Amino acid sequence: MRRYFQVMTLLALLSGNVYAGVGSLAHYFVSESGVTEALVSKGIVGDMADTVSHYVSDSLKSLTVGKKIPSASELQKILADLGTVDRRDEAIKTQLITLLAKDEKSLSKDDIVKAVNNLIYLSHRYGKRGSTVLACAECVNSALHKEGFRFTMEVVSDANVQKAMKEIVPDNPKDMKRYISNKFEDLGYGDYSKVPASLVGPEEEESLAVFLAMAEAGSGKQRKLVDAIAAVSKSSDGQINLVSRDNPHKLWKLFTNDMSDEVIDGWIDVLERTAKEGDGEASKKRAFYKVLKDRAGDDPLLNEQVNMLKVKKCFFQ
Repeated sequence: MRRYFQVMTLLALLSGNVYAGVGSLAHYFVSESGVTEALVSKGIVGDMADTVSHYVSDSLKSLTVGKKIPSASELQKILADLGTVDRRDEAIKTQLITLLAKDEKSLSKDDIVKAVNNLIYLSHRYGKRGSTVLACAECVNSALHKEGFRFTMEVVSDANVQKAMKEIVPDNPKDMKRYISNKFEDLGYGDYSKVPASLVGPEEEESLAVFLAMAEAGSGKQRKLVDAIAAVSKSSDGQINLVSRDNPHKLWKLFTNDMSDEVIDGWIDVLERTAKEGDGEASKKRAFYKVLKDRAGDDPLLNEQVNMLKVKKCFFQ
């Protein structure tokens, strides 16, 4: 099956005439003004176009040696040579190569959005990690999400998180999965080999690995937050299952956002109260939103924000 995808990649390269004229999407992507031009032509304008253009630039740099913007032909070669770890990633790579080889004028808005999503995803899976992590656009930037963009690239400035990302979390997807599995066993968080992709997608594994690294690299407050998240992950029989169908939360994504000590204290309080309120229950979803509602009180804005978190399923599926 892997050979099938390799053949499909080659066919995409040949049929798309990758190194052809300046009108290909690849040529637009490797030019900052070109990215903006392509986006504006499809109705994606203003700050949104600037933000996406920045994402594309950072993604291209992460795929190259020396963190530089490649040429169009270099980008296509980098992608063609990219060694993926599974069929899903290979299919995403093939689709991106095909889209980049096409004339930009012939592409729809959905095609360009898809190419951006694929580039961001592959760069974070296989590129050199900097100080950015992927976040869900639906929960972080609703305007981007409405246009079809799946990710935002969040810059993390916390020194401990940066240290974890650069010195502890592996770059290679296979090594990262092995690291996650080993940390699950070491910390008593369950059996990661049994966790389905529907609960932790490949694009989310970096965030999960960062959370696990913070158990050893975090400050006292950060490690206390790790413990609070673990407490919310206890099953009805008292076992910790960090990722579970019965209690499908994604609170381990919290470290992808910069948080002041005050914000961390707030989260610790919410989660400790959630664990107590939901003690004995398989899912802590009811308890979590009850605690948030109690904290919101009669404030209409805070209640609206709680309701949005619930609708978007940012922390509990």
